[in-house]
Amino acid sequence: MGRLSVKAFAAKLRQGAFIRFATIGLIATALHGAVLHMMVVQAGLHPTLANVFAFSTAFVFSYFGHYFVSFRSRERHAKSASRFLTIAVGGLGLNSAIFGVVVNWLGLHYWIAFALVVTMTPTVVFFASKRFAFSAG
Repeated sequence: MGRLSVKAFAAKLRQGAFIRFATIGLIATALHGAVLHMMVVQAGLHPTLANVFAFSTAFVFSYFGHYFVSFRSRERHAKSASRFLTIAVGGLGLNSAIFGVVVNWLGLHYWIAFALVVTMTPTVVFFASKRFAFSAG
């Protein structure tokens, strides 16, 4: 896996993959936020636990959206889904760590943790998904 140059990144933007990725990501983020809110406010779960459920819901939407729309993959689902799950679990670990620090250690509101999560991970997930989960070969 080589490094992606600025020129190559610009080419990806022109191809539209990143725009499609961002669109699916925004919808998945809204879904994540809605489920998070519902699980905290209506179900009474702790925000850190609620985030796991919310993340899992958004994962399913994200996988199919990125598979069919963002990357227009032709890989078998067994291969792509397992690879995307690996990326997502890494993202969940990072997300949970951020929630743990912001909510549990710092005592801040869970929306602050959510804002940090959604601003830190999308670019990393895009490149990992493009190169690992949905790449051909």
